[in-house]
Amino acid sequence: MDRFYDKKTTDENGNVTYYVSREKLDLKHLQGIVGGYIEVIFKNNKMYIVDEEGLLKNYTPNISVSEQLGYVVVGNIVVLSDKALLD
Repeated sequence: MDRFYDKKTTDENGNVTYYVSREKLDLKHLQGIVGGYIEVIFKNNKMYIVDEEGLLKNYTPNISVSEQLGYVVVGNIVVLSDKALLD
């Protein structure tokens, strides 16, 4: 599979954030990245895809995305924009 993301970052807790804008990802792909059922957070024309049960699974805070959102989110996250936004 070709690289699906435009940019990939890793924070000091080891959490990975993928920034995707060129193509839609299917549900199974998103679930595989975040590690479980997805929760969608909408902010600034972007969709932040997180693991719905990340806190229960004791995932560590995703520092960079928490700073973007203004509150704590945990684990690996996919940030969707432009053509990648879910319907």
